[in-house]
Amino acid sequence: MQRYRAMVCSIALAVGVAGCGGGAPSEQVSSTEANSDQAESPLAEDHSGPAHAVYEFLEAVRTGSDQQAGSMFTSLARQKLDEMQLEVAPQGSDTARFDVETDSVEYISEGQGARVKSVWTDLGADGQPESQEITWMLRQEPEGWRIAGMGTKVFDDAPPLYLDFEDVEDILYKQQKLQEEFERRARAQELQATAPPNPEAPAQE
Repeated sequence: MQRYRAMVCSIALAVGVAGCGGGAPSEQVSSTEANSDQAESPLAEDHSGPAHAVYEFLEAVRTGSDQQAGSMFTSLARQKLDEMQLEVAPQGSDTARFDVETDSVEYISEGQGARVKSVWTDLGADGQPESQEITWMLRQEPEGWRIAGMGTKVFDDAPPLYLDFEDVEDILYKQQKLQEEFERRARAQELQATAPPNPEAPAQE
């Protein structure tokens, strides 16, 4: 499947981000050149705010740093992971880059919560760059802003998928249903590709 969302399928605790389809934002802080020197990004020096927390998390995912990625979840999310004996183990990617939209930060819950948009880009199966827009939900905690959930568009003809990292059982359920839907669509695509032409179908002009 051309737009198979490996990131969404495995972020349900492996947090293995891969390329996906999506649009490009208008104003961003980019890690396009970060593969050589991520510290040059303004967010690498600004150590406050929810946008920086998303930056730290995505950089940990990009470099495969499981300890750093896991530390960026809320305390409740980390507790739930521990209770189910699950670990955050990002695969990392040398070809990935990400953009955090610093002008998209939306504060909620009287400033104790926030939403931040980002775009993750990596090479697809055909070797071409593919991007996916993701909205991160964060909460202000004593140690700083921490990630509580995410939302992203998986299929163009379906509503966005939302994952609550503080409800691990729900994530595992959604991961299973998502995998089933991927497989169903792949089978339908294969059947359509191998089906004989319909002689009664109107000719294409």
